[in-house]
Amino acid sequence: AKRARTMAAIVGPAAKRRRTGDAGGGDDGTFEACRRWVHEQGGHVDPSLVVGFDDATGCRGLFASSPIEASAVLLRLPRKCLLFSKETTWFKALKGLGSAASVLRHSLSDVGLGLQLIEEHKGAAKSTAGRSEGAAGDYSFFTPYARTLPGPLDFEGSLPAWWTEEEREALAGSPLLHTVRAQLAALEEDYATLAGHVGAGKGDGTGGLLGALGFPFPVSLREFMWGMALVTSRTIGGDDGEGEGE
Repeated sequence: AKRARTMAAIVGPAAKRRRTGDAGGGDDGTFEACRRWVHEQGGHVDPSLVVGFDDATGCRGLFASSPIEASAVLLRLPRKCLLFSKETTWFKALKGLGSAASVLRHSLSDVGLGLQLIEEHKGAAKSTAGRSEGAAGDYSFFTPYARTLPGPLDFEGSLPAWWTEEEREALAGSPLLHTVRAQLAALEEDYATLAGHVGAGKGDGTGGLLGALGFPFPVSLREFMWGMALVTSRTIGGDDGEGEGE
């Protein structure tokens, strides 16, 4: 299984904003906080780069706010700012379950990274809410990055997996329709295994393998799909060598 670096793609493919209130960071100061975090760890994010929404298309993306020299380094990330799939808590935990996790349709490295991103995102939201109530501190080292991630609604307008079956019929005649249905079936099957919607599980997003692992938050199908979409859209192949990503 490939190594996956999530920080090497802070923004990823543009996603059309369908509604407000669920969007991830970029237009509320969270990207600037992430930029400072990277700089504090010895990395670099070009000052001209901004995250926002294009008014004409409604798409979220990375934009240049001023001219950039051809030789400029846009992004340099220390290794400690990268999330490696096989170094996540949840990959190791899933692997430790042995045959119980072998029934998952997706690779343990992808599922483990998806769960890590879900935990980071939920933890970041919890710590943000805590700040408004007077509590201090981030959920984890990666909280400044997690706050920049788009919410599920950012994906729902552009990814057919979230469409209704009627909306997906617009893809009839295209091989994409079969692909989407197959991917959705695999996601639903893995979620049932993880969240305990089969057998003796609780069926509320806290049973199944998640219950066995002691995952700190309940996870809905929509949230699991979101985490796996992030793995697909925000990871690049890499190795476990030392050094920086540039």
